[in-house]
Amino acid sequence: MKKVFFLCSLSFMTTAAIAESAPPPPPCGAQPAFQGFSLGGTLGWGGGTARVTDVTNLAPHTVGITNTQFQTSTSATSLDISGLNGGLIAGYLQRFGPWGLGVDFLANWTSMNNSQTSTKASPFLGLPGTSSFQSYCLQVGLKNSLQLRGVFSYVVANVLMPKIILGWDSSQYSFANTSNYYNNSFGASTSWSPSVSGNKRLNGFLWGAGLDFLIAKDVVCGLEYTGVQSQKVTLSSSSTGTTRNLANIAPLSATSTVTLAPYYSTFKATLKYMF
Repeated sequence: MKKVFFLCSLSFMTTAAIAESAPPPPPCGAQPAFQGFSLGGTLGWGGGTARVTDVTNLAPHTVGITNTQFQTSTSATSLDISGLNGGLIAGYLQRFGPWGLGVDFLANWTSMNNSQTSTKASPFLGLPGTSSFQSYCLQVGLKNSLQLRGVFSYVVANVLMPKIILGWDSSQYSFANTSNYYNNSFGASTSWSPSVSGNKRLNGFLWGAGLDFLIAKDVVCGLEYTGVQSQKVTLSSSSTGTTRNLANIAPLSATSTVTLAPYYSTFKATLKYMF
């Protein structure tokens, strides 16, 4: 009986202590915590992978050559990119009891980029006893992104708000891929350099999670993680090689087709002012 009385007393004191430490509920008619319009900034670190496939076809460029294709070379590369990520955020959240439903818009700028060079050797035109070299120089960078996100949240004790994030991302990538091909067989010297480069804005699906803290009456800070899978894009470029001292197959053309499929994620801190 004494044990039961002791446990009941302990439970009562613990409940009373939690009730005293929790912030008081907002006055009648006051705006609930986290509800309303917000404006602020974000800063963090991002990283991802750009999966790149380069298919280079060597084919005759002279009328009268009956062979339609001499050689195909394929290179598949995963290039890691990373860097700072920061920007501006604006949004609105509506409370439904402890639940929250909102939408926000982010404009991000990043320094995420990387480059890679690789070289491989193969028989020239597939002929035994011959050699050729092909090098790939790849550069990929994420310049900026625009995001429209839905926020689904739950408010705890009017000071904490865990949230789930789902939305749409539009990111601008810069990329350059040069495929240098050189051979020196049968007394012939031939080189091709098809290059694919440019800026491309890719759309993608965004998901993530975060935790917001009410640190003052109208000031919210938070931490969040988001991931984005962007759509694939394919571009191509051609280059005609000048072949010397090799009869009947001069010149050849090299066509390079590049497929880019990037993914990236970010971990960042947010600071917002509520209106």
